[in-house]
Amino acid sequence: MKYILAQDYDEECFDYDGFGDYIKTSTSYTKMGTKKEILAYLKKNIYYEDRKTKPNFSSIKKYCDAFGFRIYKIERQK
Repeated sequence: MKYILAQDYDEECFDYDGFGDYIKTSTSYTKMGTKKEILAYLKKNIYYEDRKTKPNFSSIKKYCDAFGFRIYKIERQK
């Protein structure tokens, strides 16, 4: 079974037709093979806003609750 880790982030943009600079919400999707891979990825790559300290969560749910990640399960069609 495979999973997708979804994360929303703010993206700075520029509209040449008159609005100028603006920020929109975008989503990045990362495909993972197992829940173990997801947890290892989050433990390695996620920092608090100060970019110096990392959370030491023991579950994917805690990362999702704290940082707004979403996990989707990819099911194969028969």
